[in-house]
Amino acid sequence: MIDAEIDVIRQMGVEIRCNVNVGEDVTIQSLREQGYKAFFIAVGCQGGRLAGVPGEDAAGVQTGVDFLRNINLDHSIRLQRDTVVVGGGNVAIDVARTAVRAGASKVTMLCLEGPDEMPAAADEVAEAP
Repeated sequence: MIDAEIDVIRQMGVEIRCNVNVGEDVTIQSLREQGYKAFFIAVGCQGGRLAGVPGEDAAGVQTGVDFLRNINLDHSIRLQRDTVVVGGGNVAIDVARTAVRAGASKVTMLCLEGPDEMPAAADEVAEAP
């Protein structure tokens, strides 16, 4: 069934490239240079992970994936206070950027890695607030 759906999408003119690591194999800038003008970045993970620390079950705490899903389903969600994002990967960067767009007064990212070791793609980090 999935193969049939993919075939329909291809027949509509969509080019599908598999096994491409965005940020390493190709960058947004290189795609711009190839003439692409619009980008849709999909969240590949459908479930978030908690860190296993005390307080993660407190009100207002949610996984990055849940936050992104909720805010994309309800564009009226507005953040009015400081926001903390725990993590240094691409989802964390997406959450931080989305929090800024949703009105957070301040966004702070906390991660174990230094700026050069963060698992997020370098171009994602560069474009983050």
